[in-house]
Amino acid sequence: MIGRAASILEQLDRKGLVLTSLFSMLTINGWIWLGMPDMIHYAGLSGIINALLALLLYRLWRHRPHPVILIIAAGAGLKLAVEVLTGQALFTNTLWPSVPSVHLVGVFTAMLFILSVAYTHRICKIS
Repeated sequence: MIGRAASILEQLDRKGLVLTSLFSMLTINGWIWLGMPDMIHYAGLSGIINALLALLLYRLWRHRPHPVILIIAAGAGLKLAVEVLTGQALFTNTLWPSVPSVHLVGVFTAMLFILSVAYTHRICKIS
């Protein structure tokens, strides 16, 4: 999944791919360190994957709006809500525990990145 999202994002927005990946690494590690101090090990990339999926859906929508993109986004949002409410990841079966709050942090990170880029572009146009 991360390979496909990254591949498409590299074509649409290479800078966004790199910056969202780096920003999500920082925010996810910060969340685990500050918000989950009892967690000793974290063995996943799921938060980054969720950040890249959110950015990918946004970029695809901006590039070529299509109802399928909205359906995928709604499905991803519903999945995320169920995961956060139940505390269990859907569609995965790993040896380590799932951390759905990290998925949410990933999505929020992508949203903050998207909003900051939009704000920066708006400010630059005004100046």
